[in-house]
Amino acid sequence: MSNSLFKHIKLSTIGLFFTCGFVLSALVFITSSIVINNNVTLVASVWSEYKTDKSEKVRIDSALRSALGYGGAIHEFKNYLLRQEPWRIERVQAKLGAVNSAIIQFNTLGPTNSQAIALNDIKNMVDAYSAALTQAELLFKQGVPLTEVDKNVAIDDSLAMRGLQILNLELQQELQLVDGNNDTLHISKANLAVKLRSALGYGGFIHNFKNAVLRGNERYLSKAVSCLAKADEIITLYRNKSLTSAEKLALEDIDRTLNNYKQEVATIRQLLSQDKTAHEIDKQVKIDDKSALRGLSVLDREIVIQIEQNAENMSDTLSFVSQLINWLSWFTIIFTTGFIITAILLMRNRLMLPIKGLITSMKKLAEGNFNIEVFATDRDNEIGEMARSLEIFRANALKHRDSEAQVKAVINTAVHAIVTTNDRGVILAFNPAALAIFDYELDDILGRNIKLLLPKANKTFTESEQGKVYEEEALRANGIHFPIEMSINEMTVGDKLMYTTVIHDITARKAAEAEIRKLAMTDPLTGVANRNQFELRIEEALDVAKINNKSVGLMLIDLNKFKPVNDTYGHQVGDILLQQVAARMVDASRQTDTVARLGGDEFAIILNHLDTPECIEVPISRLVSELSKPYFVNDMMLDVTASMGVSMYPQDDTSVDELLRKADLAMYKNKNIDLTSSPISANG
Repeated sequence: MSNSLFKHIKLSTIGLFFTCGFVLSALVFITSSIVINNNVTLVASVWSEYKTDKSEKVRIDSALRSALGYGGAIHEFKNYLLRQEPWRIERVQAKLGAVNSAIIQFNTLGPTNSQAIALNDIKNMVDAYSAALTQAELLFKQGVPLTEVDKNVAIDDSLAMRGLQILNLELQQELQLVDGNNDTLHISKANLAVKLRSALGYGGFIHNFKNAVLRGNERYLSKAVSCLAKADEIITLYRNKSLTSAEKLALEDIDRTLNNYKQEVATIRQLLSQDKTAHEIDKQVKIDDKSALRGLSVLDREIVIQIEQNAENMSDTLSFVSQLINWLSWFTIIFTTGFIITAILLMRNRLMLPIKGLITSMKKLAEGNFNIEVFATDRDNEIGEMARSLEIFRANALKHRDSEAQVKAVINTAVHAIVTTNDRGVILAFNPAALAIFDYELDDILGRNIKLLLPKANKTFTESEQGKVYEEEALRANGIHFPIEMSINEMTVGDKLMYTTVIHDITARKAAEAEIRKLAMTDPLTGVANRNQFELRIEEALDVAKINNKSVGLMLIDLNKFKPVNDTYGHQVGDILLQQVAARMVDASRQTDTVARLGGDEFAIILNHLDTPECIEVPISRLVSELSKPYFVNDMMLDVTASMGVSMYPQDDTSVDELLRKADLAMYKNKNIDLTSSPISANG
């Protein structure tokens, strides 16, 4: 009685039993997850800030800005120019050495490509300032005025400043600090300290302030004021953080120094209006930066202390989470053990064993053995329904086997490649002709998607017109692309929708067509473009020049004394001469230019992408130099000269006919000029 009851037990009943057990387990897991998630969120928050502050690259970036900017190499370099105090030379050199050291350290940490380029730009700038320092010292010893020295040692800082920006952006991306909402409230103190040094230092306030004093330029003063405003904003953000008393005093020192600088901005403007020298202005606006530099150092030191505190907090939190997970894991194991044992017994006897019997039947069917008895077809539950469905499949498979064998025989004897796929493009059949064309082994291609063979196909099966022939590019197993013709036909085998693709390799035909096109567009004697290709290229050149606002040069070249060469030495010598002339034109032209033979001894060259009409002088000179060399055919030097005429688009005209006419007029006008100074002469 009991055995009969369990024999026909429904899967839904078993599922309900499992559901109740899983619900109880889920409640335990949910409770555990809530507790763990709250602590993990705290860990993530602490770790994010700790990761940012503790990052070695961030530390080196901060050191780099410190050594370069406010109180650093550039600050000291500008002070040396203004005050010419020899002891500052060693300070500048020391700061530049610190920058180089920071760059070397950064490179050892495995920079990205963008960071490596940025570091190289900064290194080049450091080398330039080092050389400028030596040059400035020498010029001051020679008594050269400050303004002249500044001009001689002026450095283009744009690449280095861009490099610093790239480093900062890349570091933020590495540490996942780039926020699409740009929420400045969550910027860490370490990041704010870097931004403050950037606003005050190299490329920032002190850089522009010193340049304003040196060069008396209002533009630098305006930039300095803008950087001061940015520094004020950063200080305000910093003050919104939780600060120690040391940090508060440090910010006050920095703020007080910046206020002193703000007062001196008006003084500089007044002194500039009075035409005071840079030395006079520097003496009156000289500010003691020690308190601000000390303040920045205090901020760095306090940040290090807070980083260590964050590390300790994170360690405590992780320890608690680890212990909590351990407790909950043991509780979950004990709670679920009894349920799992009961579930295993029920599943083994009333679910797994019947399913195992069905799987055995399925394997035999998959192997092609249809003469089997399907297990459990008499059961009145889901297992019985599966068994009866499998029996129906077995009967239908017997019917389809014969029809599939017939289709396979037809496909295997076809001359063209035939690929059979399902509606998702998965390859089901691949006939011998297809194996030969695509150079695959059958086992390597079956089950793969047809996109492997047709990676550039523009249409899917469902979009293709049935029976229509398309030209596509296919891919062999060795990676070589080749052209094909293909047609796609939909078919139904049993209740399966399939697609048959018939493929024909047209590599030989395409090669023949390409050769025909080449012959139609190429001069057969010289190998350069013929008149047909010339007419296409000149139209294309004018269209491109119009879009890009460029100029195009059209040069016509006609050989003088060519007819006597033909008459005296024969057409074979004349042909060799034409080939030499064409070869020299090609060598003297750019890859973007087009050399064409229009007929007889008349040639044309299309000079593309000219920024100005004057740009044509270089290719003309090169062409004249090349054509002016003596010509030897069969050990005979031939006395041949040439006339040249040039017209410019759009300066001379915008139509092809007019450009040809004007170049032709210029060429024949030059025939009347004495060109005996060289074997080949050009005018136009």
